[in-house]
Amino acid sequence: MDNFALEGQVNIVQTFNTIYRGKENLRNFIRKNEIYKEKNVLVQAFCGLTDKEIILELRNTICELTPEARIVGTTSDSVIYEGKSMQGVCIISFTIFEHTTITTSCMDNVNLDSYALGKNLVKEIIKSNSKALIMFATSQDINGEEFLDGADSISKGIVKAGGLSGKVRDADDIVFTENKISFNGAVGVSLNSEELYIYTDYNFDWVPIGKEHTVTYADKNIVYTIDNIPAVDVYKRYLGEEVIDGLPESGVEYPLMLLKNDRYISRVVSKHCENGAVICNATVAEGEKVWFGYGNLNNILESSKRMFKRITNQPIESLFIYSCAARLRFLRLLANCEMEPLNYDISVSGFFTYGEFNYSGNISQFVSQNMAVIAISESSRARIIVDDSKFFRYYDNNIKTDKALYNLIKATTDELNQLNMSLEELVEEKTYELKNQFYVDSLTRLPNRIKLLEDIDELKLNKIAIVNIDGFREINDFFGNKVGDAILLELGRRLKEFGDENGLKVYRLPSDEFGLLADAAISSSQFISNIEILPHKIKKEYFYYHNHELLINVSIGMVLGENSLIEKANMALNWAKKNKESIKVYNDDIFLLQGYENNLMWSKKLSKAIEDGRIVTFFQPIYNNCTNKIEKYESLIRMIDEDNKVISPMSFLDVSKRTRLYPQLTKIVVNRTFEVFHETDYEFSVNLSVQDVMDEEIRKLIRERLSYKGVACRAVFEIVESEGIENYKEVVDFINEIHQYGAKVAIDDFGTGYSNFEYLLRLNVDYIKIDGSMIKNIDKDVSAQLVTEAIVNFASKLEIKVIAEFVHSESVYNKVKQMGIEFSQGYYFGQPKPNLLGDTRDAEHMK
Repeated sequence: MDNFALEGQVNIVQTFNTIYRGKENLRNFIRKNEIYKEKNVLVQAFCGLTDKEIILELRNTICELTPEARIVGTTSDSVIYEGKSMQGVCIISFTIFEHTTITTSCMDNVNLDSYALGKNLVKEIIKSNSKALIMFATSQDINGEEFLDGADSISKGIVKAGGLSGKVRDADDIVFTENKISFNGAVGVSLNSEELYIYTDYNFDWVPIGKEHTVTYADKNIVYTIDNIPAVDVYKRYLGEEVIDGLPESGVEYPLMLLKNDRYISRVVSKHCENGAVICNATVAEGEKVWFGYGNLNNILESSKRMFKRITNQPIESLFIYSCAARLRFLRLLANCEMEPLNYDISVSGFFTYGEFNYSGNISQFVSQNMAVIAISESSRARIIVDDSKFFRYYDNNIKTDKALYNLIKATTDELNQLNMSLEELVEEKTYELKNQFYVDSLTRLPNRIKLLEDIDELKLNKIAIVNIDGFREINDFFGNKVGDAILLELGRRLKEFGDENGLKVYRLPSDEFGLLADAAISSSQFISNIEILPHKIKKEYFYYHNHELLINVSIGMVLGENSLIEKANMALNWAKKNKESIKVYNDDIFLLQGYENNLMWSKKLSKAIEDGRIVTFFQPIYNNCTNKIEKYESLIRMIDEDNKVISPMSFLDVSKRTRLYPQLTKIVVNRTFEVFHETDYEFSVNLSVQDVMDEEIRKLIRERLSYKGVACRAVFEIVESEGIENYKEVVDFINEIHQYGAKVAIDDFGTGYSNFEYLLRLNVDYIKIDGSMIKNIDKDVSAQLVTEAIVNFASKLEIKVIAEFVHSESVYNKVKQMGIEFSQGYYFGQPKPNLLGDTRDAEHMK
C-alpha cells in the first residue's frame, strides 16, 4: 500500500495496548506511557479469562491508577492483540482523547427484554454530541438483533460498534464497567465530541449459492421448515449429510444467507434438533428468503485487500476490530492475514464476538461472520500505513487454486437466479391469466360469483339483488341449450346496460341467475326503487333468436345488510318464487323462524341418524386414464333416512358444523373407510375440511389409522379448497406429518375461488382435483379448456397428478384424456355406491 501518512504527523488520539500480567506489571505500563496524567481515557478490556477475581483485580487496578478512566470490558474465547488472535489472556486497551468526553454504563437484563435493554442502555450514555456508541452484551438470553434495534430506536445516525461476548468454553459471559459487573446484561460507552472523526468498515464476502428458498416455519432463531420441508432435510438434500453431521464447524462454511437492506448477511447454523429444525445464531423470520452461503478463502482475502485500500484514505489515529468467532473458526491462522497488516504503525486490539454490531450506510445491523472495524481520530489529516507484505506472507498458492471453483459456483448461481426470476415472472403471468379466467363468466363475459364475493369483501358493499329467470329449465328443454344461452347472453347485456345507468355492478351467477351490487353512494330507498322497475322492464321486452320471439319473467331477492348477503338474498329469492311474487326484500323477522325450524329439524334427524348408525359411506371409483383401470375410490358421506332414503350431505353438513356434530361425522367416515380398504389394494381418499385439520382429536385418529400395516401408502386426504385455507402453518404441519407415514394429500375442488399457482407452491400436495364446474362442459367450453390446460401444465412442472371430477360423458372423458389429465371421476365411470365395484377393474367401454 502507498503511505498516505503526513510527514511529522503527531497523533492527538493515542491507543496503548498491553497483555494483563498482574497488578504490578500493569502499574508499570500505565506509568511508562504516562496514562495516569490524562483525563479523557477510554479503557477497553478484552478478557480471554472468566475468573471474576482476576476481572475485579484488573478493573480495580485501572481505577486506582487512572481514576479518570472510563472502562468497558467483555469476556471472549479469543481476543486480538497487535493484529493477532490470542487465547487465554486479557488485553487492556487505553485510548487517550484530547477533545472527546466519554460516558459509560452497565445494565442487567432484568426483564429478559433485549429490545428494552438496548434502548435503556443508550438512554444512559447518549449525549447531544455523541458520534459513536460501542456496546458489548452477554450472549446468554440476549437477542443481538433485538438489542441493536432497541439501541437504534433512539440513536439513529450515530455509529454503533461492538457485539455479543464470545463465550469462553462453558463459562458464563461477563461484561463490566468501572462501576459494575454483569453476568447477563450489556455495557456501553459513548464518544462525545464535535471534533471526532469516526470511520467504520467490514469484510464479509461469503456468497449465496444455489436457488432461493423460503423459510416457511420459524420461531426467532429456530428454523423448522424451509420450502415446507424440515430444515435438516433441506440441508441434507443440497449439501449432504456430512454438513449436518459436521455442525457447528460446517455451519460456519455453509451458513444461511439473507438479503437485508441490499446487503447479504449470514445466519450461522450451530446445531440441529431431532424434530428436523436447525438452530441459528440470530433471528430468521418466517417468510424470509434465504440461500445457502459459501465461504471461499480466496474471495474473502481478496476482499481484505480492498478494505485495506479504503482504510488508508480515511482519517485514522486508532483502530479496533470486533470480528466474529465463526469467522475465526473458518479462517483459522489466516485470520491474522486480514488483521496484522493494520497493525503497522498503530497498535490494533479487539475481540472475537458471537455476532457483531455493524454500521454501514447509516444503517445498523446485527451480523455474523464479519470482521468489523471502527477507526477514530480527532484530526482530519491523520492517516495510517497498511503493510501489504504481512498479507502476502500468509497468502499462498493453495488458496489461489480455489479461485476457479469459486468463479464456477458464482457464475452458476447467477445464472440460476436469473432463471428463477424468469420462472417467477412466468408464474406471475400464468397466475394473472388464471385469475382473470376465474373472475369472468365464459358466456356473458360478465364478472362471476367469485368476483362478486371479492368485491363485497374488499369494497364493503351491503346492498345486493339476485335476479332469477322463471321457468328457465323449461325454456332449455323446449327450445334447446342454444336458445337458453342466447337468452342468458342478451339478458346479461341488458342488465349491464341497466346497471351502468343506475350505479350497479352486474355479475353472472351459476345457472340462470345474475347479481346486481349497489355502489356505496346509492341509498337503500334508491336501490329498492331502481330494482322494483326491473321485472316490468324485462317482462315487456322481447328476446329474439332466429325466428323465435320470447318473453321472460324474472324473480328477484334483495337484501340490505352487513353480512351473509348472498345467503340472505337467496332466501328472499326462494320466498318470492314460492309465493309467486316478483320481488322480495329480506327481513330478519320473516326468515329467522324459517331458518331456525329448518336447522332444528335437520339437527334432530342428524343426531338420531348418528345414534342409530345410519351415517354411512358410499364409494365412487376413480379411473386411471393411462392404465384404463379403476385404481382408486373416494369415500363419501351419506345419511340413510328413517324411510331408507339416501340423503346427500348437502342437506345436513352445514347444520352439523353449526351444531358441533361435524367432528363425529368425520370420525365415522375415517373409521369406516379404513375398515373397508384395510383388506384391499385400492388407493382410497377421505375428504377433510380445514376444520378437521385443526382438530387435534381428528389428527390423532388419523395417526392411529395410518399406523395400520400397509394402509398408509394407499391413503389420500382431500383437503376441501373451496373453503379457503387461511391457517397455512397448521395445514402445512398436517401435510408434512402424514407424508411421514407415506400417505398423500389432494386439494379438492381446485378452481372454485381461492386457488392460484402461488397456492400450489406453498402446499406440498400430491394430487389436484379440478372442480366439476370446470370439467362438466370442457368438451365445448373454450375458456374452461384454457384454464384447465394452465392448471395441468403447472401441476406437471411440480410433479403433481391431476384428477378431473364430473366426467359424465364420453366426449368429456375423451377431452380430459387428450389434455393429459391422469385420472377421471364421475358418473361416466360409476355413481357413488355403498360397496366397491369388486375385483373387475377393466372398463371395456372406456378403452
